[in-house]
Amino acid sequence: MALTFASRYPILLQVVVILIAEAIARRNAKLVATALAGMVPVLALVVSLVYAKTGTFAIAITRDSQIDIFSLYYVEYALAIFGPVFLLVPVAFLFKRTYADRYNFVFIAWFIIAFLFWSANAGNHQARFMIQLMPAAYFLAVLAIDNVWKSNILSGKIFTNFKKSGLSGKL
Repeated sequence: MALTFASRYPILLQVVVILIAEAIARRNAKLVATALAGMVPVLALVVSLVYAKTGTFAIAITRDSQIDIFSLYYVEYALAIFGPVFLLVPVAFLFKRTYADRYNFVFIAWFIIAFLFWSANAGNHQARFMIQLMPAAYFLAVLAIDNVWKSNILSGKIFTNFKKSGLSGKL
């Protein structure tokens, strides 16, 4: 967590969401204490080094710290940012299987919270901010493919059942 904080400060929100979701998924509150015990010394070192080098320490630049209502910037440019794989992300949410495995909630929380956080940024919209949630988006896309594959939607059973029902001749 502390090393991600050193690379880009707002990612700390995502890291905390992942940590909490993982602790809930594992049903292990001790995980939070262990993570914090490792994070605090590294975070203190990172802050100290930045302060020693620059004489100041700021969590975020001014443009990143102003929260506004939800912006559709990242929805509008989703295909350009994520590629066509982004079309599969909503499909993952349509299947009950997505919610059956509690570890999937880590990726769901990671994607939703990070997407909403960056979309609520008032004026600093940049495609590069989505890199922080790409692993979650691609996991959800793969999960959607897996769900479609296992649901037999593409196997033709739907069409076979449609023909057996007698409705196909009436159309």
